[in-house]
Amino acid sequence: MKRLSLIFTFICATLFAQKEFPIIIKDSVRDVLIDDYENIYVYRNTDLSILKYDSLGHKKAQVMFPQPFKIQSVENPLNIFLFSENGQEIKILDQNLNEIQYLNLYQKFGHVKAVYSQDLQFIWVLDSARKQLIQYNYREDKIINIFPFDMDLSTVVDFIVYQNQLYILRENCFSVYELKGAHKYSIDIENGKRLRRVNDKIYVIEQNTISLYTPAQLFYPVFSKENFIIVEKNSNQFLALIEDKLYLYGIEK
Repeated sequence: MKRLSLIFTFICATLFAQKEFPIIIKDSVRDVLIDDYENIYVYRNTDLSILKYDSLGHKKAQVMFPQPFKIQSVENPLNIFLFSENGQEIKILDQNLNEIQYLNLYQKFGHVKAVYSQDLQFIWVLDSARKQLIQYNYREDKIINIFPFDMDLSTVVDFIVYQNQLYILRENCFSVYELKGAHKYSIDIENGKRLRRVNDKIYVIEQNTISLYTPAQLFYPVFSKENFIIVEKNSNQFLALIEDKLYLYGIEK
């Protein structure tokens, strides 16, 4: 299904920069995230490190790893989830990027392709070896639910489980399934990076575009520009890396 070409009153042409962060981003950066307190998290390729900056651009913490990790979420800056597909492990960090919990996924699952942190008790796991979606209570070390998905999960980049639906992001496709496996929706995209849920809204983040998926199966861009290098969002704002600087944007209705 091709991306819908529709005109919305909530349109990207009304973008205006609210703030420029005094942080210079170098070429070695793989990813940038922002929490609701405007703290910036920078993941670097060169030394596999995460750096945290406050809203004024001051570096608050830094941590390095011996293998690649993906920052799953910074929605709760007191419990930051990291996942390593290479190491099959999860680390949970506090606000100072100190490790407060470690989960070894080898002991419970086949090959975990992606994880979704539902809350401070449950995570969802996509097991590509067993072709299963698993709800896991990591506080009590108990598997709660298992849902079979007879499809190739090896190309999944990110996913979300919400209201008995599975939202799957691949690099070139966004799809929605019921937990019983029925397919509901798919659309072609480019350079898919992550999914974000804000209340009942599902946002699809690509390399330089953020799109919104609605329950009515509409899919349209809400934040996009050709010169954006990396884009990200928190609950109320959008973030863009342009050349080597970060800008915070609002959207004027």
